[in-house]
Amino acid sequence: MLHGRTAICYAGSIKRFRIHARDDILRSVENQRADEDVETVAWINTLLDRFWLTMEPVIAAMVIEQADVYLQMYCPSVLESIKLSTFTLGNKAPRVESVRCFQRTDDDIVLMDWRVGFLPNDLSDLTGAQAADKVNPKVVLSIRLGKGMVGAAMPIMVEDMAFRGHLRLRFKLMRTFPYLKTVDVMFMEPPYIDYKLKPVGGERFGFDIAHFPGLPTLVKDIMTSVLGPMMYRPNVFSLDIETLMAAAAAGERAIGVLKLTVRRGKGLKNAELMGSSDPYCKISISGRGELARTKVVPSTLNPIWDETHYLIVQSLTDRLELEVYDDNKMKKDTPLGDAHFDLSVLENDPEFEEMYPLVLKNGREQGEINFGCSFYPVIEQQQAIEEGLDPFASNKGVLRITVHQAKELDASKSMVGAYNPYAVMRLNGKEVHKTRRLKRTNNAIWEETFETLVYDLDKAQLQLEVKDERDLTADVVVGTWQGKARHVVDMTTKQDNWFQLANAASGRARISAVWMAITTDLDMQHEGANKPPIGVIRLHVQEAKRLKNVENVGGGKSDPYVQVLLANVRRARTSVVEDDLDPIWDEVLYVPVHNERETLVLEVMDFNAHTKDKCIGTCLLKVSDLSAAPGSTISPWANLSLGKQTGRGVLNYAATFYPIIDTNAPVWEEACDCFIKEPLMDMLTVVIKSKEAESEDDPIYKFDIKVTEIIHALSNSTTISSEGEWYSSAQGVQIRLAFTFTPVDYEIDPTESALNVGVLAVDVKGAENLPAADKSGTSDPYAVFTLNGEKVHKTKVVKKKLNPVFDEKFTTPIHKLKGDLRVEVFDWNQVNQDKRLGSGVVNFAQLEPGMSLPQQVLLNNGDAGAVLVNLLFRPMFISKMTHRAST
Repeated sequence: MLHGRTAICYAGSIKRFRIHARDDILRSVENQRADEDVETVAWINTLLDRFWLTMEPVIAAMVIEQADVYLQMYCPSVLESIKLSTFTLGNKAPRVESVRCFQRTDDDIVLMDWRVGFLPNDLSDLTGAQAADKVNPKVVLSIRLGKGMVGAAMPIMVEDMAFRGHLRLRFKLMRTFPYLKTVDVMFMEPPYIDYKLKPVGGERFGFDIAHFPGLPTLVKDIMTSVLGPMMYRPNVFSLDIETLMAAAAAGERAIGVLKLTVRRGKGLKNAELMGSSDPYCKISISGRGELARTKVVPSTLNPIWDETHYLIVQSLTDRLELEVYDDNKMKKDTPLGDAHFDLSVLENDPEFEEMYPLVLKNGREQGEINFGCSFYPVIEQQQAIEEGLDPFASNKGVLRITVHQAKELDASKSMVGAYNPYAVMRLNGKEVHKTRRLKRTNNAIWEETFETLVYDLDKAQLQLEVKDERDLTADVVVGTWQGKARHVVDMTTKQDNWFQLANAASGRARISAVWMAITTDLDMQHEGANKPPIGVIRLHVQEAKRLKNVENVGGGKSDPYVQVLLANVRRARTSVVEDDLDPIWDEVLYVPVHNERETLVLEVMDFNAHTKDKCIGTCLLKVSDLSAAPGSTISPWANLSLGKQTGRGVLNYAATFYPIIDTNAPVWEEACDCFIKEPLMDMLTVVIKSKEAESEDDPIYKFDIKVTEIIHALSNSTTISSEGEWYSSAQGVQIRLAFTFTPVDYEIDPTESALNVGVLAVDVKGAENLPAADKSGTSDPYAVFTLNGEKVHKTKVVKKKLNPVFDEKFTTPIHKLKGDLRVEVFDWNQVNQDKRLGSGVVNFAQLEPGMSLPQQVLLNNGDAGAVLVNLLFRPMFISKMTHRAST
C-alpha cells in the first residue's frame, strides 16, 4: 500500500516537472526566434482588405475638409484661392508585409520593425474582377489665378502614388491615460516613393514631368535632404504623446477673470516741449495684443484714471503689462514708460495693490503707476458637473465660443456662384470676434475659438452674420442667426449645434459654446454701469495763501477758484475771487464718492475770460483718510504743487465724510381708482405717512402732481409702461407711480367746478359812517370776518373813529358758490362786553377769477355804515378745506 501511494505521488511530481520545464524551454526558444524571425501578419492584411472600401471614402472626405482649412489659411498672395478638389487613395488597401517584435526590452518599452507597402499598381495579388474595377490614387489641387470673374482655375494633379518602407517603431508606455508616453519613428533604409505629377493640362492633356531627365533624381535628393536628418537611421523622429494630449485638453482656456483697477500715475515723464503730456494707459497680458486702455487725461503728469477693467486670464504664469503713452493728435504716441506685473503673485494672495515704477526704454525709472488687481477663478461646465456643482450657479463668467463652419450658403447673392465668406459674432450687439476670410467657397470651415466675458448669461444674446467680402462694393450679408447664449450652451451639450441661417434661401452654421462660471462672488459691472455711491464728502473750502501768480500779461494778479476733480471729471467748484493771491472763498461743496480707494484732486485754477484757465497748483485728498472715521473733520493747510514744482501756495479746507444710509425703499405694488372731475384744474396728491400717524395732517412726504401733466405724458407715450415714472416731492424724495386714464362722458355741475374753488385774498381798507357807541360821539371799532360760521380774520382796533382805516390783508380758501363770508363790526370796550355795531355779507356774484373787485359791504342794510374791501380770487386745488383765523 505504501509503495503504491509513493509511486503515484512520484508520477504526478515528474509530470508537473516535465510540463513546467517544457513551457520554460519553449518560451526561451520562442523569444530567441522572435528576435530573429518575422511575422507575415496576414490577419491584419485581411482586415485591411475588408474594411478599406468603407474606410477610404471617409478618410478622403476628412482629408479634403481639414486640408481646405490650412490651404486657405496659408494661400500665397499671388493666388486668389487654392483648394483640394479631389483626393482618393484608390480601392486597393495598403499592406503590412512583415512585423518583427523585440522581446529583450524594458517592461515599459515596445520595439517593433514594420515593413509596409502601398502599391496600388501592383496587380499580382488581385483577381481579374478586382483588377477590372481598380481605382488608382489621385489628388487634384485646384489653384486660381487672377481676381473675381477674370480669374482662371488651374488643376495640379498627382496620381498613381506608391510607397514602400522599412520602419522601426519604439513605444514607451505609462500607467495613466493615454498610456503612450512617446512614439519614436525611424526609417531603417530610404523608402521607395513613386508618383505621376501633371501640373498643367489635367488628366486628359497633362504631361508627367517626373519623366524629365534629372528631375526624379533631384526630387529624391531633396526628399533625402529633408527626411534624412529627421528620421533616416540613426536619426529618430519622436512624438511626445503625453504632452500633445495635455496641450490639446488644456488649450488656451481661461482659468479666471482678473479685475484690474488702474488708479493713477505720479511724476510721469513730460514728452511735450510746451505744456504737459496727455497720458493714457494700454493694458495687455504677455504681449498678446491690447486688451483695454484707459481714457486720456489732458495736460497733467499726475493723471487720475480710476478705471476698472475685467480681463480673461489663461495662466497665472503670464505677465500683466501696463504701458503709459502720451496721446499725440498729429504723430505717433510717445511712450512714457511701462510696468510689468507677474500674475503668479496672485496664487498666494488673490488681491494686490501697489505703486509700481514705470521703466523707460533706456532702463531708467521715471514716474509711478498705482493699480490694484484681484483674481477670480472660473470652473468649466463639465468639471462642475463632475464635482457635483451647479455649472449655472453664477450668471457671471467666461463664454468660450467656437465658430466651426457654415454649409450650403445661398449662392443666389453672388454673381459667380461662390463667396469669399467670413463670419462676425456679436454679443448683445457688440462685435466680439471676426473670423478670417476664405476664398471662393460656399462651404466655409473656420474652426476659430475665442473667449469673452459675460455679465449675465441668462440675458446674453448672440448674433452671427456670415458675410461675403467684396473689393469694389460693400460686403454683403449672406445669412444671419441670433439666439440666446444659454441656448447655444445647452445645444452644445446635446451635440445639436447646427443652426439655420435667416434671410437666406439656404445655409446653416455650426456654433458651439462652453460656459465657465466664476466660482466666487464678483460684483462685475459692464462699461457704463453706474456705481452706487458709498457716501458724500462735505468740503468747506476756506482760503488760500501765497498763491503763485500765473498772470504773465498786464502785471495783474491771478483770479483764483478751486475745482474738485474725481476720476478727472469736475464734480464741484467755487466762485472766482478776482485779483487776489490770498483769496477767501468760505464756500461749502458736496462730492459723492463711490469707493474708499478714490482720490479727490483739489485744483486751484486761474480764471481767464479769453484763454484756457491755468492751473496754479493741486493737492490730493484720499477718501480712505476720511471714511475710517465718518463724521469727523480734518482741516489741513495743504501744500500746492504742479508736477515736480513746489511752493505754489497753500490751501486751507475742512473735509468730512458722511456715509449713505440704507433707506430700505418701500415697494407697495398696489392699485386704486379715482375720478377726475376737471383734468385742467385738478391736482393729484399722494401722501406718505407713518403707520402710527393719526391723521393726514402729519405726512412724512407729500407729492402734488398736476393731472394735466399725467395726461400729457400718457398721450405722448407710444407704449404703456407698467413701471411708471418717478415723481419728486418738495424734499427731493421720489416715488414711482404708473397711471392709466379713461375719459367719462359727463358734464360737471358748476357748483363742483374747480374754477369756483380757490383762495380769496381780502384787502380790508376800512369802514365809513359807523354809528357812535361812546358818550363822546365816537367808537373804537374793529372788524371780524367769518366764513361759513368760522372766524378767519380779526382786524386791529382803531380808537375814537367813525371812519376807521384798517389797511389789512388776509387770505382764505373758499368755494365761491357755496361760501358765506360775513363781516361784523364791534365797538371795543375795556370794561364791559364789546358792542356789536352791525354786520353784512360779502357778495361773490360779480367776482371773476384773477380780477380785482372793490366792494362796499353794507352793515345792517346800510343803517350802520359800510366796510370797504378789495377782493381777488385765484382758482386752485385745495386738498382740504381747513380754515384758521389769520392775523
